[in-house]
Amino acid sequence: MGPGKSKLDAFRPEIEALLNNGSSQKFIAKRYRITEPTLCNWMKKNGIKKYSGL
Repeated sequence: MGPGKSKLDAFRPEIEALLNNGSSQKFIAKRYRITEPTLCNWMKKNGIKKYSGL
């Protein structure tokens, strides 16, 4: 895995679906065995918005 590549990149569609379905970041982080800050940083880097419920 090169720099700038995350193991999460492969799961991006799944993660976006989970967020859109209202899953918490804590749940998603646990599911992929990462920390919440790691997930948040990855989301920021990839321009993924947290689901707002609207």
